[in-house]
Formats: sequence, C-alpha cells, structure tokens
Amino acid sequence: YAQRAGRAGRRHRIAVVFSYCRGSSHDRYFFNDPPAMIAGEIRVPAFSMRNEPLIRKHVHSTVLTALRDQQEPETAAAVDHAFPPFVWAYFGQKTTENVDGKEKERFIYVKQPRELSAYKDCLATHQDKLLEELRAVFQKTWPEEDIAAVSDEAMARILDEAPADLQRHVRALFQQVKAYRAELNKLWQLEQDGELDKEEQKRQQRFRFALGRLRRESQDNYTLSYLGVDGYFPGYAMARQSVSARCPEPYLDISRPSSVALRELTPANFIYANREVFRVRKISFHRLKAEDKEASSAVLRRQLVYHSSPERLEEPGASQSEGGDDKAPMLLDSMELTDVEMREKQPIDDREKGRHRVGFQFHGMPLAQHAGGSEAKAGSWTCRLLERQNIRLVNLGVHAKGGNTPFSLFPMCPVCGSTRSPRASEAELVRFAEDHQKSCDVETDSYALHTEFRSDALHIGPFHKEEDATNLIEGIRVGARLVLDMGSTEIEGLTYVSPDGEFWSLMYDPMPGGSGFLPQIVHYWEVICEKARAALQDCPSGCETSCYSCLRHFRNQQAHDQLDRHRAAEILLEIGLKLEMSHTIPPVALQPKAEIEKTDSDAEVNFAKVCEKRGFPVPPVSQYRVDFDGGSYTVADWAYPDQKVLVYVDGMAEMYHGSQKQQMKDAIIRAKLQMMGFSVVAITSEALQDEGSLAVHLEELAIYLEAT
Repeated sequence: YAQRAGRAGRRHRIAVVFSYCRGSSHDRYFFNDPPAMIAGEIRVPAFSMRNEPLIRKHVHSTVLTALRDQQEPETAAAVDHAFPPFVWAYFGQKTTENVDGKEKERFIYVKQPRELSAYKDCLATHQDKLLEELRAVFQKTWPEEDIAAVSDEAMARILDEAPADLQRHVRALFQQVKAYRAELNKLWQLEQDGELDKEEQKRQQRFRFALGRLRRESQDNYTLSYLGVDGYFPGYAMARQSVSARCPEPYLDISRPSSVALRELTPANFIYANREVFRVRKISFHRLKAEDKEASSAVLRRQLVYHSSPERLEEPGASQSEGGDDKAPMLLDSMELTDVEMREKQPIDDREKGRHRVGFQFHGMPLAQHAGGSEAKAGSWTCRLLERQNIRLVNLGVHAKGGNTPFSLFPMCPVCGSTRSPRASEAELVRFAEDHQKSCDVETDSYALHTEFRSDALHIGPFHKEEDATNLIEGIRVGARLVLDMGSTEIEGLTYVSPDGEFWSLMYDPMPGGSGFLPQIVHYWEVICEKARAALQDCPSGCETSCYSCLRHFRNQQAHDQLDRHRAAEILLEIGLKLEMSHTIPPVALQPKAEIEKTDSDAEVNFAKVCEKRGFPVPPVSQYRVDFDGGSYTVADWAYPDQKVLVYVDGMAEMYHGSQKQQMKDAIIRAKLQMMGFSVVAITSEALQDEGSLAVHLEELAIYLEAT
C-alpha cells in the first residue's frame, strides 16, 4: 500500500491517494485504525534450496549459456533453431514477394509447431561437458543438507527432459495462435456471407490485433524474455504458476498463482487492470491442445461428490459409508482452470460505488498421490508430513440464496470453453445455451472450477469440530511467524473432512517446489506451539475472541466467526507435545492420465486392470448403489448385479478406512448387505500390489461368481 501510494503522481507530479471502506469487518477494522494499513516490517524472502522448478529453470539457463560457448557450426545451428531471436519464428515464416515492382514482406503461418529434435541431439552430444558445467555451477556451493536436489542424477534427468520441456512451451504458443486464426476464419466466413454483426466485428478486430502483437519484434516477444515469463527460464516472478488471463484488445496478459486465479479469474468476478474493467468470457484449452491436438476438454473434467452433512467434497468411491443424514449426495462435474480469455467491459470510472467482489463456495481436497513422508503422534493427534502431495482446490461457484444447494455452479460450453456468470439473468443463460447448441452442437452445462498442484503438505487431526481445525491452522501460523521469521503468506491452510466425518487441518506450501517452512514447523513443533499460545493469551488488543492483532487476516475473512484465540491456545497446549515418530510413509505414484480418464478412482483403475490381466470378467457396473431400509445406502466400487456380488476397494490410511471408527461402520454395512443376499469382497488398495494377498481375494471372488 505504501509503495503504490509513493509511486502515484510520478507522471504528472500530482496525485490524490484515497481508500474507501466497505461494510465488511475487515474494512471497518482498518478504517478505525488507519496506521495499521502501512505498519509492519519488510521480511527477508525465504525459499527452499530443494525447489525443483526453480532449479530446473536455472539449469536450462546454464545449459544455454554453455552451448553458446561451443564453436561447432552444428551446435550453433541447433541452438539458433531452438531459440530464434523472436517468438514469431515458432509459428510462422517471413518472406518477401514482388508486388508492382516493390519488395513486400509477407508472413506465412506454418502448419505444425517447430520441432526441436536437433536441439535434443545437441544436448546428447555435449552431455558430458554440460554435466561437468552443471556440477561446477550448482554442486560446489550448494548446502550439504540439500545437495541431493542437484546431484548428478537430478542434473542428468533435467538435462534429458529439457528439450521436451521447451517443446511444450513452443506448442502452447502455436496452439494459442492457431486458436486465434480459427476464430478469424469463422468470422471471415460470416463476413463473406454478409452476416457479421457489430459485436463480431469487434471480435475480429481483437483477434487481428492479438496476432499482430505476437508477430511484432518487440522486447516482450524476444524469445529469451518470453520464455522467462512463460516459465522455461528464470524470470522476475519466481513463484509464477500457469494460470494466465489474456485479452486481445486492449491487449492484456496477466498471470496469477492457481489458488489465487481460482478466486479472481472467474466468470463471476470483474478484473481491474490497466485502467480497464475486464470479465472472463472463456476458459481456454490452448495448453491442452499443445499437449495433444486431438484432446478434448474431457481430460480436464473431474467428477466429484458433494455431501451436505458434514459438508465435504470427495471423489466417487472414496468411501462406502451409510447415507445417514446426508441421503442424497450430489454428483457434479468440475473443469480444471487452465488459461482464460477476457473481454473489456468498461473503463474504470466513478460509475461503480465499489469494486465488484463475489463470495465463492470453496473447498480443498488432498489427493492420494505424493512422494512419501513421515507420520508422528502428538498425544492423541496425528501429524503427517508429505512431500509433493497432489492437492485440488475447488470453486463451487457463488453462494446461492435458497434452492437445493448452497451454491450456483458456472455455466460453460464444454467444447469451446465459453462461460457466463452464475448470476447472469435467466434470459442471458437461455440465449447462451441456444447459441452454443447451434455453434458447437452441444448442450451447455454447469461446472465447478478446480486447480491441481503438488506441494509439501502437513496434515493434523482428527478433530470433531471444523472450528478446532481452523483455529489450529491459524495458531500454528502465529507461532511460525515468531519462531521462523515467516511471513503471513508463506504457508496456506484449509480444513477438509475425511470419509469417516472427522475434520483435518491441512497446511500446504504455495510456492512451486516449496519454501522449506513446513519441515521447519515440524522440527520446531514444541517451541512454535508454545510461542503461539503465549502470543494468543497476551493479545495486544485484548480482544474477546479474535482480532487482527492475533488470528484474523485478510485471507481468512470467511472463517472470522470461527476464530477464538482462547480455544486456539487450549488446542496448542494439548497438541504442543514432543512429536513421537510413528513410521515413514511410502510414496503413492500417479496413474497415467489415460488410465485416470477411464474411471474416477485410482483403486478402481487398478482393479479393472487386475481383472483383465488375469482373465476375470470385469464387473459390468461401477459405483453401484444399494438402498437400505430407513433411507440409508451404500455405494460399492464395482458390482456384478446378476450374481449379487459387490467389490469394495478400500484405502487403509487412517484418514480413510484404516481408522477403527470407519472399520466398524464398514462392518455394519457389509453385514446388512449379506443379510440382503449380497456377497461382498473387500480388497485394500495395498493388496492390489501384493500378489499373495491378491490371489486370496481373487479366489474368493471366483467362488462367489461360480456359486451363482
């Protein structure tokens, strides 16, 4: 705030800086204490020396520098082909032709993105010299405790993957240009038929402007600058992630970390930038097409199950609990938020009393895949530190007033990605659906939006109440800031509900590759809990429950009603014991995308493959629901309905089916099923990898199938 105020007026030497106060508790707090807006200290940034994405970018830079020093003509030609002076060479060629006796430059778009096989061969030829250079640059001065991140094996792997990494950036740019040209071709056809209206004329101008800008030989389009911004080389924004928003005209290209983009770059929000107000009008599939030109938006789509009591999201088949109070879980589709395309709405002026902000229904989901970790006990609580866990953040849309659900999803065309705000008028949504039925030959639908990323993660629980899990997260952040000199945004937190209905605190590292704070939090666990407890008990403002001097901050406004410094101090006292190491946790690998698309549960994928491989008939039905008397139900992963045989594939982690409470519930459900004449086969996900255990379960399954 102080920086932006200080820079105002440089152009015309005069400026007025003003702030406005909305009706929220956050705004009112600072309105009553204006100096707090600019109080504070500048903290030294911190990041992990094991930050693989950052290391990878610097390896790419070091390799290019080393290759530039080579004298062979073949090397120079391969490097120049891979890194032309300007990015237009990735998607086109410039030639000259004689027009009326004058030489005129002509730009020709190529049909395929530039191939980089020569660069790949070049790296293979100089591999030994390049590895020697990488050792000299990285290993000699690297901290001993983090040396594995720049080992010979790590350097060789990054070097081997460098051409494919560069190829992805080139293809993404090519697909972006191809999409602009396809839109222009459609508009040109309408123009030839005399059917181009004023709005379409504006679109035509925008796409022409965008293509012209990418062809321009400017500093932004200098290849090394472009690749620095795009993430192949080191750039100014160290923590830049992959969600970007573009407007063809007036041209604007901004990027946001995925977790921030999921709130800001949505069809329901306004984006204020460069003196203009923009709105998101399309979810872009350019990057998807760069990976596979035949791919459709289906690979970005995930099916989720929403439970209202307790409120949670999970993947289909994640649990087989009874319905209880939540008798009708809701199946919904979610689309991954990649890049977005915006359109100008209006200039920023005084027609709006305040900036347009929307409240969203937000959920976080830890996924199964991770790179391993460790588990420890603090009294009756479990602390689980996992490296590079896959985490999914889901935006369920705007808060709804009335209706069957507390949220309204985002209307979207699954073919072209066009979208509208959930708060658009009924007439606009009807017109939107009709237009895309004609243009894309598909029915529009409503989707959640999600992002997925890998991050170090700390799970703490279980708790019986969500507010306890929330208070612990904020309490730990208070202590970490005091002990580790950690800023307020280095670690993010959320709560989630396990399948057995317990609440867990999840703290994750938003920096790609990790800042290294989570392992330090575990290492200094006792002193962090102690410092946090003391700070909360002695809140400078002496607040009754919570305030901005202790637990509150801008990002946790939705949880302000849950925050209580006294309850947080009680939990920290109980949990702030010495962590007793329980066991290490082995890695859980990712399934290939092609396999994930066949079914929504990784365990189901494995079981289907097991049946095929061993000649067993694959069960004809997945996610088979059986209703009990009284309105409760169960959902089996797989079923042979004619033979009345059900198959459950259960994860045995404590947060899933390894807990005693969930095992008791599962036993009751399966006893009910057997009384109804069903045969039940329960296989743990670990047993799918154990030939001995698997043979026993398949033999049981064969007996049930033959008996019928």
